[in-house]
Amino acid sequence: MSNLIKTIKEKIFNKEFIKFGIVGVINTLNHQAIYLLLLNSIGAYLANMVGFFVSMIGSFLMNTYFTYKTKPSLKKILMFPLTYLPTLFGSTIGLYVLIEWIGIPEEYASFMATIVMVPFSYIISSFILKSKSKVE
Repeated sequence: MSNLIKTIKEKIFNKEFIKFGIVGVINTLNHQAIYLLLLNSIGAYLANMVGFFVSMIGSFLMNTYFTYKTKPSLKKILMFPLTYLPTLFGSTIGLYVLIEWIGIPEEYASFMATIVMVPFSYIISSFILKSKSKVE
């Protein structure tokens, strides 16, 4: 049992995951700022999508250089949005459920829905961005 716990700690609580978390906090704050700025003018769902697409650019750059220390490539740039599709899809469904079914205020629902998707985003982005070409 202790070997299993040690393996889980090594896989989840490693330096790379912590860096991914730092980038995630920055991106979440960026997304929330954009979401809140646009919420009253274009509505919750469109504001959520715009926030995701804008923060995705920062996420790509920070995760490429800071988290995974790899060089960006055309293939990675084209594949990286795939890390956001499950997150965008899941957070949009979560946003709908939180606002329409549970009655959470729109100002808080986006943040709550996004947080749930973090582990999925980490797994997919590490698969796409990790490469043999390390940044010097």
